[in-house]
Amino acid sequence: MDFEKEWIKHFAKDISKNDLDLRIRGSGNFTWHTFSWELIDKGSYLVGNEAKKAFDKVNKVGAIYFFPWDENKAFENNIEEINADMLDRYDELYLVASDWSWTNIKTYEE
Repeated sequence: MDFEKEWIKHFAKDISKNDLDLRIRGSGNFTWHTFSWELIDKGSYLVGNEAKKAFDKVNKVGAIYFFPWDENKAFENNIEEINADMLDRYDELYLVASDWSWTNIKTYEE
């Protein structure tokens, strides 16, 4: 699975190809830059403690997690026990629901 391609298809489908190529796929950029460049409406996602609280409440059965630094591999695993505080041990980690209805991204930035 091309995780980045799938993530963009589900969560960043309204971003122009030009912005994706320049700010997301370009050298030195990351998928999560969709948020830092404000390419996704700020009112459509949660950050900080609000995001952590929401993450702790969602159904994580069958969730997919992705470590960009691990040869771009996505893993499906039984991670329903993970909580937001556990994510703090990772520099960069993407999680999505098995049906791609939600995503949670932990980056090295605040």
